[in-house]
Amino acid sequence: MTFARGNRLRQPRRLARPLNSNRLYALPLLLVLLLAAGWYLWPARGTASGTLSGYRASGARDELNCLRLVVGVDVSGSMRDFAVPRDDALGQLFSWVKKKNLRPDDQVAIIDFAAVAKIRMWPTQVAHLGGLPPPAGARDGVYTYFHPILTILDQFPRTSCDTALALISDAQLIDLPSTAPAGRQLLLDHQVGKIRLLVPGAAIHVDPTWTKGFPSAAPYVFDGTDTEATSLALGHTVVSLTGQSLAPIS
Repeated sequence: MTFARGNRLRQPRRLARPLNSNRLYALPLLLVLLLAAGWYLWPARGTASGTLSGYRASGARDELNCLRLVVGVDVSGSMRDFAVPRDDALGQLFSWVKKKNLRPDDQVAIIDFAAVAKIRMWPTQVAHLGGLPPPAGARDGVYTYFHPILTILDQFPRTSCDTALALISDAQLIDLPSTAPAGRQLLLDHQVGKIRLLVPGAAIHVDPTWTKGFPSAAPYVFDGTDTEATSLALGHTVVSLTGQSLAPIS
């Protein structure tokens, strides 16, 4: 007896993969990568959030006789939109440094500058700081200059303190040194030990000449339209000059 060969049993058909399933699998991975990138890049944008009064200078201070902090305030037309939050933040800084975040014998001075430079506040010990004086009326012009700030510094009384110059500016300065040795010598000639640049906006283009002349003073970028962000930038600058850090007050 013979049997007819039957058809082989067919394997059940594999269900087709749903349309766009690759994208569904890739989405969680993409989210993880974005979160990881955000975590990695965030510290480069600033060291603190909130209000300056919520932080204190933390850690051992560098060996300084005392600190003379000279704040150079760019009052040229390109900085007009930042004037109110900047001055409000300077007022906050005055209150903050008096709360043992600087020593009583440390000093603060303010120079307004544009086409010329004028003294808004002579070097004043922290113990004697009052309110922020009004703008000094430094005249604006076609160009903004750096050297008049140094000429004003030479008019200040001699001091045994270490002098640091912190500019709140877009650094559109026509007379910057073009090399690092020239920058070091210029500061040395005017007894400036350290220099800092605070730039009030990520959209501001800082001319490369700045970093060529002062490579150790990379721009510190912050939101200059916000008073609290500006005060935190100032606080960050202070602790960078004393070798400390900002720590939240618990």
